[in-house]
Amino acid sequence: MSIRRRGNSWLVDLTSPMGSRYRRQFSTRKAAEDWDLRTRAGFADGLVVPPTVKAAGPPPPTTLGELLSKTRQRYWQDAKSIKTIDANLKTLIDYMGEDLPLSSVTEDTIEEYTHHLEESGKLTPATINRKLAVLSRSLLYAQRRGWITQKIEIRRKKEGPGRVKFYTEEEILEIVKAFHVDLEMPEYALLFRFLCDTGLRLSEALDLEWEDTTDGRVTVWDHKGAKPGGVPATDKVAAILHKREETVGNLTGPWADMTVNTTRYAMKKLRAHFDKTGADGWLWHTCRHTFCSRLAQAGVPLPAIRDLARHQDINTTIRYSHLSPKDYESAINKLR
Repeated sequence: MSIRRRGNSWLVDLTSPMGSRYRRQFSTRKAAEDWDLRTRAGFADGLVVPPTVKAAGPPPPTTLGELLSKTRQRYWQDAKSIKTIDANLKTLIDYMGEDLPLSSVTEDTIEEYTHHLEESGKLTPATINRKLAVLSRSLLYAQRRGWITQKIEIRRKKEGPGRVKFYTEEEILEIVKAFHVDLEMPEYALLFRFLCDTGLRLSEALDLEWEDTTDGRVTVWDHKGAKPGGVPATDKVAAILHKREETVGNLTGPWADMTVNTTRYAMKKLRAHFDKTGADGWLWHTCRHTFCSRLAQAGVPLPAIRDLARHQDINTTIRYSHLSPKDYESAINKLR
């Protein structure tokens, strides 16, 4: 049978006498039958491809599994967080099923899925939102391509401000000592201290070139979508750069001898040494939080912290506002 139902549409699948395959999808059975008859008539007249027939491309997805697969290939194939994305996709498929017709994905089914995630009792609102995000992106992709006609709203969970993990002064000293002495990885002690005192993301530091560390500043240019800018180099940062220049001055930058994999291994060794995990906030990125937190604790205004950290949105900076010193008695006295 060359005509078959596929979701809410009708698919015609024909093979010409020369072996070429033609497929086309229609919204009604009658339209599919008309096209089927005209195409077969063209084949009978010796036409390899009848004038009104075009070789069909891949058919549009009609099930949730097909849509998620296409979305993954379109947006996430080379994403750094592909393991997390795949885990979120698996959670979604395990609950809804990959054969669920797209027409059955409604606001009601999404609400049921959200309640299912909540009932586990193990997921924070932020984690639930990340799991809903893969479905939201997929449905938006389907709408833009015309695979679905209606816009489906997904209500996200309200996320609290959350606790920002940062290294205390005591932890900083302990970590530097551990890298230097216990783990015998002194170069990573320097990197750790450098990140805490500049607020650079790890990837930004690894990509630095020596010309980006001149004139008493550490400058980050347009780095993979991040806001460009720089931060004045403290005496400690200047000393670290000088020490690195003595070691790797022949390379392109102060951390050019390191890679994402070697830094990941170093942090893994550090966490094992202190019996900590990434869930405890023991990550390279926590150095950036430490930079912002120390500035806030010192009373630096939030707009200045935003500029030094190169935040795109002031709301990102506001997370550190609760760390600012407050003198409520002095503030109230101004009303007397």
